[in-house]
Amino acid sequence: MGATLLLDFTVKSIIHDYQVNFIENSHTALKTELEKGDAIIMDKKIKKLYPDLVDGFSEIELILEIEANENQKSYKALAPLIGRLIDGGFKKNNKIIAIGGGITQDTSAFIASIMYRGVDWIFFPTTLLAQGDSCIGSKTSINFGEYKNQLGGFYPPHKIYIDAHFLDTLDESDMQSGLGEMSHYFVVSGKKDFVQYKNDFEHVKSDKNILSKMIARSLEIKKSYIEIDEFDQNERQIFNYGHSFGHAI
Repeated sequence: MGATLLLDFTVKSIIHDYQVNFIENSHTALKTELEKGDAIIMDKKIKKLYPDLVDGFSEIELILEIEANENQKSYKALAPLIGRLIDGGFKKNNKIIAIGGGITQDTSAFIASIMYRGVDWIFFPTTLLAQGDSCIGSKTSINFGEYKNQLGGFYPPHKIYIDAHFLDTLDESDMQSGLGEMSHYFVVSGKKDFVQYKNDFEHVKSDKNILSKMIARSLEIKKSYIEIDEFDQNERQIFNYGHSFGHAI
């Protein structure tokens, strides 16, 4: 069976609209986007798993590799990264390209939102949770001391590139985390979507087409809510159930 053709779409945002693109080759997409002076912030694990991903680009002057853990997603850990960007000549007209999961996303988005009062950033999500959930919605959250997600705001990327090939190297716990996080969109959407989710659940690990369609539908459902309540004041709050309790444990 051939690959499922997924349609790119645009998320409408009060801040700025942004494009979600489903792609087959991240290296090619990077080649299209990279300009001289741009910076890449990426998960060290992704750099190790895909060593050729960012090789061969003369435009790249700054590649910041980070440990994707809660210690990195902290206010204290941001200062060295910002210092490296400034010392490396990163300017307001340059952009940040984030490659990784949710922690890489939060780190990159927060830095992009405060550097020079805001610079462009592009996201290549590499985990199922990031591809099927967090990549859209504009939220960025950073830990402060021992307190989780106390700093942040709303600062969406300018483009998102979803490449399902990254999921080939995802470990079982991260796969389950992504499937679990996507499930609440299908529950909220109604019986038809939830039944489809349950029917597809046992096949997603062996059939990338089914998994890709699940990701696309999850984002489609979330998109319908965030476009009417981007700043999480009314309708979108239905997706917050369980999060506070989950973080506590």
